[in-house]
Amino acid sequence: MTMWYVYILQNKSKDFTYTGCTANLQKRVAEHVGGLVQVTKAYLPLQLVAYIAVSSRESAYALGLMRAFVFYRGFLP
Repeated sequence: MTMWYVYILQNKSKDFTYTGCTANLQKRVAEHVGGLVQVTKAYLPLQLVAYIAVSSRESAYALGLMRAFVFYRGFLP
């Protein structure tokens, strides 16, 4: 069974937080940190601050959307 991950990247000095979902956490974080992802490239350097593993893609995307909604509403640090 493939695990899916919801991850949070952050650049505190630029006040930037990004939430993503992937089946290969190590590869995807390396792509972000290496400047290969257009949406996060301008916010380097990035740090992985949290992740959670779930058993399905659907659960990962639901958690990612819920986390983004709550964060952007100002309920999370």
